[in-house]
Amino acid sequence: MKTDRKLILNIRDIALRDNFTASEKLNFIALFVLFITLTWNLDNRSIWTSCFVLIMGTSSLINIKIHETVHPFIIDRLWTKLLCYNLPAIFLLVIYFLSALGNCMESISIDGFSYLELKKPENIFSTNVTFKDNWILFLSTVSLFTLSTQLLLIPKSFYFLHKFLSWCCTSISFMFLIGAIFKATDLAKPLFSSGTELTNYFFYFPYDGDWAAFAIIWIYASYAVSIIECKKDDREFTKTNAPFYLALCTALASTTLLIEQSVSSLFLSFAFVHICFLTYRYLKKQKEPVLKLIGPYILALGIGSAVKGCHSFTQIITHNPVTENLKKSGLEMIADSPLFGWGINSFQKLSPFYNDASLLNQYYETIPSSIINLLCEFGIIGMVIICLYLIILYVQYHKNKQNNTISDTLFFGLFLIILLSFFDNPFYFIPVAFSFWIIAFLAIRWAQLIYNQADEVDTSKNIVASDHIRNVPFVTNPKKDVFK
Repeated sequence: MKTDRKLILNIRDIALRDNFTASEKLNFIALFVLFITLTWNLDNRSIWTSCFVLIMGTSSLINIKIHETVHPFIIDRLWTKLLCYNLPAIFLLVIYFLSALGNCMESISIDGFSYLELKKPENIFSTNVTFKDNWILFLSTVSLFTLSTQLLLIPKSFYFLHKFLSWCCTSISFMFLIGAIFKATDLAKPLFSSGTELTNYFFYFPYDGDWAAFAIIWIYASYAVSIIECKKDDREFTKTNAPFYLALCTALASTTLLIEQSVSSLFLSFAFVHICFLTYRYLKKQKEPVLKLIGPYILALGIGSAVKGCHSFTQIITHNPVTENLKKSGLEMIADSPLFGWGINSFQKLSPFYNDASLLNQYYETIPSSIINLLCEFGIIGMVIICLYLIILYVQYHKNKQNNTISDTLFFGLFLIILLSFFDNPFYFIPVAFSFWIIAFLAIRWAQLIYNQADEVDTSKNIVASDHIRNVPFVTNPKKDVFK
């Protein structure tokens, strides 16, 4: 297995490392603005948020043309790669619109009251029961995914990836502080919001289980940034920003004490135990003097989090009839429309027809399992497309032997979320899904950059001239050319 190595930077590499190209700057701004919009928003599925995301995501396609035009290096099959990376979204988009060709729900009137009647679908393409209400939301989600895939094409330097992760982590540190204040003051709803019917919220996340899934992803991202900071310029641990990012890991993990017992809080506790172990092992390997001071605290925090996780586990293994009934309803819905599903957010509309009689007077937005929920919304065909995409990307990552500490750390956090999706529904919450996409693509892009020079990443052409005899111009601004 290859290990991380440093590349000797020439003037072109330094310039591209420390300065954004025009397309990188636009990509950075678009991703970070959407990250802030989705995370600092109580209703990120609203029509206004969806329209904003749709506009930003669609207009970002222009940035691919800008990247092709202004970037100084050769790029092979740029548009073909963009198409391949977005094939799953295109297939799901086609399925979504095809399944809306008919309607299996009709309004009937009984004694002057209007009711909805669920009929047997006329054909396999008449099962999308929520098309009119959710087509903008679905298009905005597709555009968000398309924007995220640009991370596999546009960034050419570690500087971009490091800076983006750092900015996101800084934003999340403020989210933690505000969320902790909301919990400490025991507010009935988040400030400056109308609130929701749920009381187990954290920050502007209406369900604290979604916060736990979000925190798991960014615990590993924060830890990865701390490793980058430690390795940068080979400085001592205390003279870098690494302590800040490790403190953020601790802060995010500590929220397991503030949220209700759930399977998500159990996974969050496990993530923190794992991070404590990784931190202790890394500092010991690097022979950092600070380990003598913080080592006992790291071990104590890890043990405390493990105890919390065990307590959560005892709460979770108890039988929950509501959860079981909801999952049973979901499986029955899948059986009635196995190929293409019922469309996004369909459980809200169909649950009265499938739920147990004891749940008829209660409202549930989704099934407590992302796997069942995705099968219910996209069917077996849609689920196969999603799974194949993830498997292909990860197999290519290993096939190309691009393993490295940073990417492996990020992937481990993503694997926890996939495992969690069998027991909860983290992917229903858009900030969690968006974080999953950007971290996955950042990990893959980091792996591509770490073993190749900037001008070799996106081309299969051999570099004929060696570095010391090249005289290739590149533009850092409209009035200045630099040669190497």
